[in-house]
Amino acid sequence: MRDADPVTSPAEPRPFIRKRDAHGTVTDRTADSAGPAADTDPRLGEQLSALSGQRLSQYSIAINGVRLSFWGEDIATPSREIFIEQDNIQITGPGQQPRLVPSHSDLIATALLSTLNHQLTQTLISDGRLQLTFDNDLGLEVAPHPQWEAWQISSADHLLIVCTPGGQLTIWYPDQDS
Repeated sequence: MRDADPVTSPAEPRPFIRKRDAHGTVTDRTADSAGPAADTDPRLGEQLSALSGQRLSQYSIAINGVRLSFWGEDIATPSREIFIEQDNIQITGPGQQPRLVPSHSDLIATALLSTLNHQLTQTLISDGRLQLTFDNDLGLEVAPHPQWEAWQISSADHLLIVCTPGGQLTIWYPDQDS
């Protein structure tokens, strides 16, 4: 298990993660891609494609956000999580108009409960806006926030995609040895 905290060094403008391995060794890892260039990095599309097709295995709702967990279908597939920190989520149910609702609402809880074990069929990111579509026709959309991180995607192989304030992305791609 590693502990990772995104931080920015005053001497280095690029974001980095400080992590500790099982032996207690601390290393800093600079973001692979940040700002407007992150949106067009072809590796981002590869990571989003890898998330599509995975089944929603677990979810949790707290006062600070919604966590969606996708456990790997087999040993070669890393588990992934989406953590939504935005106060409101746009939800679209089958045959319904989109509605903006509080992320900790009964509507979100009920929709996610009915989506357990359903596949994520589409994951899109555009201008910091995260769009998720499941095979039961549930759609979730999270807008960026002007002051804080709206959402992040992480995985067991150390992928971390963060929607920073204003909607720009900062991305740490999986470790090369994972």
